[in-house]
Parts: sequence; structure tokens; C-alpha cells
Amino acid sequence: MYTLIGKVIDQITHVPIVDASVMLQKRGTTLTDIAQLTNENGKFYWKSLDIGDYELQVFCDGYQSQLLKYTCCEEASNTITVALDKK
Repeated sequence: MYTLIGKVIDQITHVPIVDASVMLQKRGTTLTDIAQLTNENGKFYWKSLDIGDYELQVFCDGYQSQLLKYTCCEEASNTITVALDKK
């Protein structure tokens, strides 16, 4: 089992975005993990992930949403930074 640690930032200023909604779904399934809100540092994390392919959706008022593909594997860095563009 693995942990995914991430941070959501503003594309231009690189300032952390607080309270962005982040959802994680393992590809090939219909189950979506519970959505999380980023903390005061723009960070989020999931524990106990299986190796596999995931989709990460990030939403925040005033910003364009993003859908990212992520592969969790032993060799990969399990940290990700998501930079959102303002609308």
C-alpha cells in the first residue's frame, strides 16, 4: 500500500490554494474515493493506495478544473503538484 501526497497551487503566483476539492478514482472502477479539501498549505493526501492507474480531479472556485492521470507504483514518486489556472 502506498500514500499519495499532493499540493494545489496557483499557476502564476505558485501560492497554495486552500479548500480546493480533490477527488481520486482508480481507473477501471466506478467507485470514487471520498473527496478531500486541501489544507491551509494547499496539501492533500491519501493513504493505503494500491498500485495502479488513477484519475485525480481538482476543482476550486475561480479556477479552471483539472483532470490528471496518475500511476501509483513502487518506482514512481508518490508526490504530485497541481497548478491551476484562474478562469
